[in-house]
Amino acid sequence: MAKATRINLGASHPVADRKRTGSVADDSVKEGTPPAGLEQAGLEGLRAELEQERDRYLRTRADFENYRRRVERDRDVAARQAKQDLLLALVDLADGFDRALVHIDE
Repeated sequence: MAKATRINLGASHPVADRKRTGSVADDSVKEGTPPAGLEQAGLEGLRAELEQERDRYLRTRADFENYRRRVERDRDVAARQAKQDLLLALVDLADGFDRALVHIDE
């Protein structure tokens, strides 16, 4: 069997300090937290991404509102055209009855 070798890291080494105290000796750098410059750059990147997503949301919302108005306008035009076609057909029918009534006496 191989003998386990124990390495003495010394008291000034951060890993040794973490093993003993549960934290790194340098308090300015915490585990899992990037340095302030990287954190600020990441934050700016997230803000830019958020602004892009907000812009895309607002554009999509405006597009949908325009679509809704266009559909409503098209529906009104179609209804108006249908009413006009119906009235013209009824006028033609009434004219036909008038002509028929004129020929009844003959």
